Amino acid sequence: MKKVLLVYPPCFYARPQDEDHLVMPIGLYYLGAFLKEKGFEVSLLNGHEVELSAQAVERVLRRELPDVVGFSAFNANRVNVLKWARWVKEFLPSAHTVVGGVAATFMSEYFLAHSEVDFVIRGEGELTFLNLLKALEDKQDLRQIKGLAFKQEGEIIITPEAEFIEDLDSLPNPARYFTYNHVLLGRGCPYNCVFCASPKFWQRKVRFHSADYFVEQLKLLKAKGVNFFYFSDDTFTLKKDLVLSVCEKIKKEKLNINWFAISRVDALDEEIVKAMRLAGCIQISFGIESGDENIRKKLNKNITLEDAREAFKLCKKYSILPRAYFIYGNPGESEKSIDRSIEFIEKTKPLNAIFYVLHVFPGTKLYEQLWQQGKIDASVWEKEGEDLLYFEVDKQLEAQK
Repeated sequence: MKKVLLVYPPCFYARPQDEDHLVMPIGLYYLGAFLKEKGFEVSLLNGHEVELSAQAVERVLRRELPDVVGFSAFNANRVNVLKWARWVKEFLPSAHTVVGGVAATFMSEYFLAHSEVDFVIRGEGELTFLNLLKALEDKQDLRQIKGLAFKQEGEIIITPEAEFIEDLDSLPNPARYFTYNHVLLGRGCPYNCVFCASPKFWQRKVRFHSADYFVEQLKLLKAKGVNFFYFSDDTFTLKKDLVLSVCEKIKKEKLNINWFAISRVDALDEEIVKAMRLAGCIQISFGIESGDENIRKKLNKNITLEDAREAFKLCKKYSILPRAYFIYGNPGESEKSIDRSIEFIEKTKPLNAIFYVLHVFPGTKLYEQLWQQGKIDASVWEKEGEDLLYFEVDKQLEAQK
């Protein structure tokens, strides 16, 4: 079990200009580097760069001849994860198929109900994947591996959750082996928005790299020609002293890079914004979700519009472009609530405002509520679409259509 191919299959619907969906998840780079340092031969493949056809996938498999093929799965690419897995079993039947990621964690039974999937990694992937490879090689008892789901004599076995890796700096730096521009200072999010799976996946725990580790990663990537980065943490500015240290080291190393970040309007101040700008930050994205306070309460988004106005003002003061995300079709949505979002945008004038229809994902509190109410069941995922939309408007607004 020495040769591993890690694949990021494309979304069900093509997104030719959607950067967030076209790039490989940073988790695959961490996993690949971790397995390489443990002695495994690892290749990474972005499925967007390969034609989605049996012939193209067969060529990849014949070239790589992996013993194990791992897939990064989320809702929008789950259909193509299964397509890839079927082709692996067709063209390389001796290879094991492993599915990991947020969708796999909360949809273990869904994936294992398909014969082309052998194993599901639940939660953080490095240690569980390594232990699985060792167990397959040495024919050990799979039930002893934490964070794993698999089939045995027709029964789906789900083992206890694996512990998190407490010291993220103990992981090999992915930039030693790979080139990419999405980077993470930490893992996890302490907030509890009902539409997000992060609270359940990371159990609202946050772990951070040191500033030295993170900036060393930037240096290695800069040396490979990467000059622009996405700092992809759910909330980059959670730990003020760490953020200030990172920014100071970026300046000290004279990296001369530009980067985007994600934050919350109540999780930054003028000192942070100024430091970020001097270190090369040119855009910060914020989740506002709604201009209506009642909607935000239902989403458990505990921010105020005053927080948002102040955050946008600070960004503009230091020539950072503020970007705002909104969700519509929320529980209790009405014409007035939508108007409040539009009014807020008109008054604050962010760089741009991105609107999404509310999606319902396994692992979110909203999904659990709908399940308990009997409004959804597992059959919804057998449809050849990407996501489950939650769209609610009041009857008065609906009548105006």
